[in-house]
Amino acid sequence: MGGLEEVLPRKRPLILDKGLRSLNETILPKIKNRLYAAEQESSCCITGIQLLYLFLFSLGTSCGGGGNGSSLHLMEAVLENVSLQLGLAWEAVRMKVLSLTLLCLLIAANEAKRFDKCELARLLKRHGLDGYYGYSLGNWVCMAYYESRFNTAAVGPPNSDGSRDYGIFQINSRWWCTNGQGRSANGCRTSCSSFTNDDITNDIECAKRIVRDPNRMNAWVAWRNHCKGRDLSSWTSGCGV
Repeated sequence: MGGLEEVLPRKRPLILDKGLRSLNETILPKIKNRLYAAEQESSCCITGIQLLYLFLFSLGTSCGGGGNGSSLHLMEAVLENVSLQLGLAWEAVRMKVLSLTLLCLLIAANEAKRFDKCELARLLKRHGLDGYYGYSLGNWVCMAYYESRFNTAAVGPPNSDGSRDYGIFQINSRWWCTNGQGRSANGCRTSCSSFTNDDITNDIECAKRIVRDPNRMNAWVAWRNHCKGRDLSSWTSGCGV
């Protein structure tokens, strides 16, 4: 596979020259191997192009990575070079990349987030969880940390009954939400996927419903194992709540 120097203009800033050398020496061989593996598996060159795009995306050269004009130009140069090597029509590949970029932007608009301790504590307090059914704010923050590490996109592995746990509070699909797989009591009357975005309003409302059940906060195994009966003041200290 040829180097990127064949595609980019001759006059380039020194930092771009260094970046090209690094790409040609380290990254392009990996791309070539991935493209070859993808083509062997699917017999479809465009699959390789998609794989290449996602590989570059993971390096932060496009949306989500703070990409600037130079990085996007670099990504386009790599794609054009690879498409030429594969005998693909560059404009067709370019349109595919544009559609993938649009998809990326749409996903980013509704992406999940990872809270920090105090950000979450303040939000939970605003939604009335401090003292809710007798549980201090520290209980809720501690539980959320040990259930999901404050990650709103967390989805747990299958449980023994085939159910799964979703979102920052790891709400269970057998009892509280439906994921379309197996039986569900759907106590919170919502889809499990609604618990995996960055808006945790419905997660909080469902958590309130769960704690009103006879099990109270014992419904969360992580709370029982790491928070119950312990000094939880550190979970809200320094947060101004």
